[in-house]
Amino acid sequence: MFGVAAATGGQTASGNEVEYRELRNKRRRLAAAGPARMMAGAEVLSQASDEHLLALQTCLKEAAEDLKVPDLFDVMPKDAVKRFKELKERGKPVGELLLRRAEQCKLSTRAGSMGPVNSAMKCWVGFAKNVLDYPDGQELPPRTETDVAEYVAIFRNAGTAANYVGVLKWHCLIQSLDVGWATTTLKLQLKGLKKLSLAQMAGKLVTEPALLTQEVMLKVAAVARKFRLAEFVVLHLFCWLFLSRVQSEALPLEAGCEEDFTGDLPSTQAFGGHGGEVPD
Repeated sequence: MFGVAAATGGQTASGNEVEYRELRNKRRRLAAAGPARMMAGAEVLSQASDEHLLALQTCLKEAAEDLKVPDLFDVMPKDAVKRFKELKERGKPVGELLLRRAEQCKLSTRAGSMGPVNSAMKCWVGFAKNVLDYPDGQELPPRTETDVAEYVAIFRNAGTAANYVGVLKWHCLIQSLDVGWATTTLKLQLKGLKKLSLAQMAGKLVTEPALLTQEVMLKVAAVARKFRLAEFVVLHLFCWLFLSRVQSEALPLEAGCEEDFTGDLPSTQAFGGHGGEVPD
């Protein structure tokens, strides 16, 4: 973008000026719209990605290269003002650059976790379109608290539900969308879901078979043998065979040899260490 501007001179500068005016007018219209503003699901998903963050960084880097500086924002504010004044005089879309910087800052609050963010937003967009019949292009923000209450009802895990709703609210906040749907009643629903999840988990522990089976135990021991963790194998097989239920039943145990019962006690080694080989 900036390379083209430098090559075409005044004509491109005029185009940038028109683009900046259109962007400014769009911002004013959005500000006037207030809570009624809607966003398309496709736009939401494209923004909630590492690729979008990288694109914002690339755009700002191009502007920095145009001024022959490593970073537009590596100076004091008064010097940054001079830089952007110079960019404006060159016909660059300064307003767009600053908005992209602002967007970069807001998205960076969840940098490194854009994958889960995108999954959470994709879940809401799909629910809004396919279950709540939201019109295309108006999937965000949620229209009412009831819509989000229905959304939370599909979750069985309270932690996942709270995380997905948190991401939904976060995205509405960074886009200046309405978050009036995030009410105290919704928090109570999430709190109740947590108790239901714990109760269901407790019921499964009572009624379903043990998660740790003999087959799993032998597989764990086989892997430990490959890593030459002799004491690990002996300790865990001992606890499995003799049903040691708590740590205190196994920690005092020591490994020895036949002479322990026939003569003077040789040096012994407590279980729980690492290293050595497991005898065949």
